[in-house]
Amino acid sequence: MKKQPISKAYLLATVVVVLLASVFAIVVSNRSAADASTSNRWSGPYRDRSLTVLVTAQNMVVLKDPTGFRTLEIGTLSPEDGAILWSSQSEGALFAYCLAEGNNLRLTDAEKQTLAVLNADPLTAEEQRQSDALLGTWVMESGVPYDEMTFTREGILTVTMPSEEAFSIDMKYAADGDALYVLNGDSSGNGTYAVNGDRIDLQESGGSLQMVRASGPLRRDAAQPESVSADLDARIVGTWGGAREDQYGEWTFHGDGTYAYMVPGNPGLSGQGSYTTSDGSLTLRSGAGSRQATYTIESDLLGLAFGEGDSYGYRRKSGPLTREIAATP
Repeated sequence: MKKQPISKAYLLATVVVVLLASVFAIVVSNRSAADASTSNRWSGPYRDRSLTVLVTAQNMVVLKDPTGFRTLEIGTLSPEDGAILWSSQSEGALFAYCLAEGNNLRLTDAEKQTLAVLNADPLTAEEQRQSDALLGTWVMESGVPYDEMTFTREGILTVTMPSEEAFSIDMKYAADGDALYVLNGDSSGNGTYAVNGDRIDLQESGGSLQMVRASGPLRRDAAQPESVSADLDARIVGTWGGAREDQYGEWTFHGDGTYAYMVPGNPGLSGQGSYTTSDGSLTLRSGAGSRQATYTIESDLLGLAFGEGDSYGYRRKSGPLTREIAATP
């Protein structure tokens, strides 16, 4: 079987940042930096530059130079030992401690001598509006392989790929104004985003991705046992997923002779109706009329041909897709 290309949204979310040379260690006294105040951003002068620290509810940490919006490092703050590593352009390696003091973060050297004090720098009203607009599920209207992204207020980014066995991958993210930072295991990346109504434009060094808002994330339900009418080919019963031109869709054929076709990125192309089978021929009937096709089934592969040059391949899935209706973010 031809291997599916890696999804564009997945690549966008996991592009790896180039790490700079000098390394710091940051240790938070007794508690996470996120507990220092209701803010999750602190800024202030650090040696010959400015430094901004972002900490999310998932203990993801972003260190950046706000003057050039250059990302110094993206990492994770461990609640067990309170330690992370990040890179800086300062000469030489320096171990520093970061102590949470009220609304401030105090950076010290190994002897606990103060190097800098960062002040709480909460998001502005406009930055908060931008962050809130990012929340929810965003889908690709076209293009294969198909995938979608769901951003939660808790700092989790879920990339859903219905064509893949893994189906979905959870990552961590932080939004700061129009800047977006993503952490997936040991890989991290950053870019920008702009939300215009129900559309979003994601930009990073490797390209751009446009998506539209959906009512909620996809889930895959388990197939339910069902009896099959004697005049139907029992092999076709179930859910099959694949691409037709530049649209990913899934057919679900039921044992009672009904079917549903779901295009998650473009609901207007979805539909349902009834079907019959006879010696490799498939007849689909819906409110729009009827359509003939021939089909072949080999193991977990379904081939559908609607005419010359109009043939598509689908792979069996464990059950049908359902679009959830999410609560207002």
